[in-house]
Amino acid sequence: MNIPYIIALVFAALIVLVLVAFVFMKRGAGRSDLVILEIKNKKIEHPEEKIAHDFESLKMIIKNKKSSAKELEAALSLILKHYGSIHPKLGIRVHPDFDKYMEVIIRLCHHPRVTSKMVVSFDKELRKKNPEYEKDINDAITKGLNSRV
Repeated sequence: MNIPYIIALVFAALIVLVLVAFVFMKRGAGRSDLVILEIKNKKIEHPEEKIAHDFESLKMIIKNKKSSAKELEAALSLILKHYGSIHPKLGIRVHPDFDKYMEVIIRLCHHPRVTSKMVVSFDKELRKKNPEYEKDINDAITKGLNSRV
């Protein structure tokens, strides 16, 4: 065999290996960036999926002073969606379960990241779903806003 021929083959094989490695490195970097973007988009698009749907968990989100505005909105929409109807009044007395809603309203008014839009829309929807509790909901909102620091 001719020595220059062997050197040329080795050199050609080395160039092919470098090109193949370069192509695969580029593909891998692009894919990992895409995966990171997909994870970030899912996290932003669906905050309600990560929240437990039981009333106590939703109430704890509202109690937590570190909850973000998006978490508050998600918790409030889930409360209205799953627990929006309060049990009927017992004659002229409110149902004992109304105390949970009253606490949610007061805690909502106290939360540092709540907006007036959130309070007004929650109040409006809760009144719409429970017209017999309109005065009691109004009293809870008034109590919450008056005791706000």
